[in-house]
Amino acid sequence: MPSAVRSLIITRKGTLAAVVFGALALTEVVISPALSGSVRLNALCVVAMAAPLAFLRLAPLSAAVVALTAATVQTAALTPASDSLSYLVLLGLIACGTAVWARSATAAAVALALCLMHPLVALVLLTGDPWGDLLFWSPFVLSCWLVGSVLRVRAQAAQERASERLAQAERERLAAETERARVARELHDVVAHAVTLATIQAQVAREALPSGADDSFAALQALERTCRAALEDLRRMLGVLRADASRDPLPGLGDLEALAERARSAGREVTLHIDPAALVGIAAGAALTVHRIVQEGVTNALRHAPGAAIEIAVGRQGHELVVEVRNGPGAGADVAVAASTGTGLAGMRERVGLWAGRMDAGPSDDGGWALVARLRAGHVMTT
Repeated sequence: MPSAVRSLIITRKGTLAAVVFGALALTEVVISPALSGSVRLNALCVVAMAAPLAFLRLAPLSAAVVALTAATVQTAALTPASDSLSYLVLLGLIACGTAVWARSATAAAVALALCLMHPLVALVLLTGDPWGDLLFWSPFVLSCWLVGSVLRVRAQAAQERASERLAQAERERLAAETERARVARELHDVVAHAVTLATIQAQVAREALPSGADDSFAALQALERTCRAALEDLRRMLGVLRADASRDPLPGLGDLEALAERARSAGREVTLHIDPAALVGIAAGAALTVHRIVQEGVTNALRHAPGAAIEIAVGRQGHELVVEVRNGPGAGADVAVAASTGTGLAGMRERVGLWAGRMDAGPSDDGGWALVARLRAGHVMTT
């Protein structure tokens, strides 16, 4: 459907308002003893007042002007507005509807002014009603306009919350994608290193063979060619991921002390507990994951918990390799901030998932923050 046609579609809420008001006003035209003029002319004015209400959401100010003009004509030529309950409903619908759907605060204020001035024209100037009646009409119009304003504020707040949720989901998605690319770059280095070693070992073994071992020589030569081909494939397929990456050596478990020392140099008290026996035989990729988890936890503690002590622990619990980074409550720290802005945590969950593990991050019992990752030992150990 063309957008020009869609823009003219009558909204359901506006249609409901028009139908309710039209039914009430037509009923009043038929049964009211204070009716002046013919039923047909009064019914025509009712239709002229009700129809614009259907477009109240599409064009609030224009709909208000048309409906109030029709009410002015009916009051001047036919039935006085002071004798009509439907006139009261019309003012309430226009005041409330324009407050909710007006395009700007200025348009809403203009519509309110029209609703407040119209009783003065319709009741006092055209029909000669006493000024005292305005003491009832004006507070009613203001009340309806305030109700509409409250509904508008609540709707805007709900829309902003929904937009923020979408933006947060998008930030987490981008963080996860960035982390996947980073993991791919690092895994490329780890796997390429392993294949390179296998190639060298095959070459050394082939050269060390005694003469006459033709079958073994051919097998090692084939293995060497296969490793070299695999290495070239890795470089072609994944090497492009290194285009924007640093060429520095990848960090591992041996760099955790340096990481803790950097946090100490920032004025923090940092405790590092590492169980060496639990890390025997850990795969290079898993060691890199452990380092990244600790790095993320320390970074969050430095950023969101000013002055808080940091505790780092890496060890085994049953069949799991457990990595913990905890910090106490910081001076003026807001735990909710760390939870809401930690898009890096989404990337860490991607890493942990690669090793059949899970990660939890949240407030601790002492009012601080705890990041705990559990990796399956059977997946991270090479021996």
